[in-house]
Amino acid sequence: MSAIGKIYVAVTVRFSEEGKMQPLSLTWSDGREYEIARVVGVRTVPPRSDAFYPVRYDCVFGEVRRYLYFEPETSRWFVEIG
Repeated sequence: MSAIGKIYVAVTVRFSEEGKMQPLSLTWSDGREYEIARVVGVRTVPPRSDAFYPVRYDCVFGEVRRYLYFEPETSRWFVEIG
């Protein structure tokens, strides 16, 4: 069984007047950008690879559904690989 890793990505985010975050797109380190068509759900999840409790955004990119994570402690976004 392979280990789960994470790749940090740049994310464009909209903040509501209440301070809620809405991710709009993500950009890989090589410059490829993917627009997020919609966010299906948001929740805090137990960590898999370290001590942080990330917020998981269940996102739809075109027709593909993937998880995008936000680490409140580091203010960084990542996707899981592996």
